[in-house]
Amino acid sequence: MQTLLLPYLRRGALVLTPFLLIACAGAGGGHGAGEVTEGKFEPHRPAAANYGVDPAVSCPRTGAIGVLSTDIETRAKQNQKPVPQTDGRLCAMADTLIGWKGAAPDDHVLAFLSTYFGLTAPVASTLLTTIDTNDPNLIGARLVDPVWKFSQTAVQARFGLAVQRTSAGRAELSKIVLLMQDAPVDIQPFPRKLASNSQANLSGKLAAGFQNPKLYLTDPAGHLEAPTLGSGPDFQSDVRCADKPGTIRIELRGERGGAENILATFPVACGTDQPTALALAPTAAAAGAAAAASSQPERRLFELINNERSQAGLAPLQWDDAVAAIAKSISEARRDQMKVGGEVKVDIVGQLKSAGIQSPVVLTNPAATRSPEEAQERFASSPTHRANYMSTEVTHVGIGTAQATDPAGRPVTLYTELFVHELPPANVEELRTKLQNAIVQHRKDARAGSIKTDPTLQGVAQQFADELAGAQGSLPKSRQDELLKPLQGKYGAVNAVSGAKADPLEFAEESIVVTGGNLMGIGIALGLHPALGKNAPYVVEIISSPPAAAKKAPPPKPKK
Repeated sequence: MQTLLLPYLRRGALVLTPFLLIACAGAGGGHGAGEVTEGKFEPHRPAAANYGVDPAVSCPRTGAIGVLSTDIETRAKQNQKPVPQTDGRLCAMADTLIGWKGAAPDDHVLAFLSTYFGLTAPVASTLLTTIDTNDPNLIGARLVDPVWKFSQTAVQARFGLAVQRTSAGRAELSKIVLLMQDAPVDIQPFPRKLASNSQANLSGKLAAGFQNPKLYLTDPAGHLEAPTLGSGPDFQSDVRCADKPGTIRIELRGERGGAENILATFPVACGTDQPTALALAPTAAAAGAAAAASSQPERRLFELINNERSQAGLAPLQWDDAVAAIAKSISEARRDQMKVGGEVKVDIVGQLKSAGIQSPVVLTNPAATRSPEEAQERFASSPTHRANYMSTEVTHVGIGTAQATDPAGRPVTLYTELFVHELPPANVEELRTKLQNAIVQHRKDARAGSIKTDPTLQGVAQQFADELAGAQGSLPKSRQDELLKPLQGKYGAVNAVSGAKADPLEFAEESIVVTGGNLMGIGIALGLHPALGKNAPYVVEIISSPPAAAKKAPPPKPKK
């Protein structure tokens, strides 16, 4: 099974605009500029209570945004196109980003703020720049083109704007934050936080042209659910918060033109609170550690995965170098395919088999990001990918990377996470003792009398098990008969059962344990199994009766 990472609709338009230094001050007379305190970016505006449009939050109708709204409406009507609309949540978020200092915010910051203000997907396009005027008419007129260009490929374009006057010497300048978002799905207000053992109804409607809505969600432990929603544009489903605190990840998809798109993805706090501030990357003291981590991004991503599993009470995954080598080859194939286009085709199962790994479960997570933290955030925001790395059915992981360039020519790292199930190597002698004890107990429960180990039966059973493991479970019947043949005639009926099971103690329940005799021989060997993979325990169980007593010769006839 291979899971593919579907792109967000219109996702990927990041900050492509001039460098901006913004002081912590209000925007457009606003008061909500966020600021950095003790390494955290903290919005001053209150967080949204719900996802979905909030009528209580709106954009100003005057100033630069009023001019922009009028001009963009005029252009849309002239071209007989849908009119991009303002969104109060985007204006609130833009106002908050007026307080952002330094280089443009990355995806991590935008994802946090989008969730904070109740958007059901991260902001798709962000413009941060400085304009050499304070005139609202000129500012609005200059922003028409970027909004119009964005709207041409959007389903339902939304935008928000914040402006702050500033100066440099005698020059009048304005700091600008313009956020643009595609909204291909409208949801009714849905709480960002649910109390433990409660539920809420998620409902809404897909934009025109979309159908077959699909809902995926993972609970705090990473269990994936996919409720049935129907085929029309309208949908509704209950989302339940159980008693385990954590985060529920929700994803909505819809089909258009035969292709499936991710339309919304957002977290819901379950029995806990949504974060109110975002920890930023360390700048001074931890710069050396961050540099070291970036030199081994695969190991850093591995650490992030196990951190989340640990928080959910799940066992950590083990690193496998052979699996990591295959994951790297997949990333390299993706890089090469990016140059020519088309679908990446990799025989993952075949490569695993060649490496001696035959796993009953094979899961993959691909991403193209600029850091392991960003990759983890992408995976965590997707219920299907989160379910992969939180799965209790996998035990080992390998992560491989390849360097590439995105469509804009910027460097990007291709990550591939490859998850498999591998049995740990068992202690054969301990396992043999446990199985023998289980057989004794089963006979006792069945009132079948005592049973003891016979050295000869034990030796044959072990040789049988060794050869069975060496043949990966496919030992010819003729060879099996040959191995058992020396026992015939020396014992009562010879009964044998062989094979591999995930729980070898199940062999104690075989019928021959009770009916086959009172002597046993148990052979156990570890080997590769087509379904169980590496370290599968192959068991041979022989049950028989004691050697037949020699027939007594008839007494000699008395001599006459």
